[in-house]
Amino acid sequence: MMDRRGPGSARPGFRLIAALVAAVVGVVAGAAPAPPPEFGLRGILRVELAFAPASRDHLADDPECQAIGPALRAAGINLVQRCRHDDVACGRLLASVDAAPVDGSSDRTYLVELELLQPLKLARDPGVALSAPTTWSEHRFGRVRTDQSMSKTSCAAVHDLAISFSTLWKAANE
Repeated sequence: MMDRRGPGSARPGFRLIAALVAAVVGVVAGAAPAPPPEFGLRGILRVELAFAPASRDHLADDPECQAIGPALRAAGINLVQRCRHDDVACGRLLASVDAAPVDGSSDRTYLVELELLQPLKLARDPGVALSAPTTWSEHRFGRVRTDQSMSKTSCAAVHDLAISFSTLWKAANE
């Protein structure tokens, strides 16, 4: 049989049950624990810029590579000399370049990588020391003719990756 009392005239018992359900759901939703910190670009407050040991010698003096730090600062990134091992808001931005000759040519190829390494803490045991895994990375591959400078070309590629990083960092931290 159909109830003809119209909208808003539901049985009083039904209204009480609906109110109790709404109250319980509201209490449970309000009691949810805070979400764990995100790892990646969001929440990074400080960045240590470093060159991989194998890349440091031929990149450190190149003006294009020296311009990476100021470009990151101009994007609003706080650069530090060194991240503390327990600082999860500080990421190590590591640049590396690998080069190899091209078979049958005097040209060379290069692979540049920029990766963000972050220390992590276990929520269940913050005292456990973990290595700093890569939480973001990008690569570029290219070929350099004999009449071009390998360090200048590879530093320009690393600089482009740093600009890409800063753009993504800004978007994640707005």
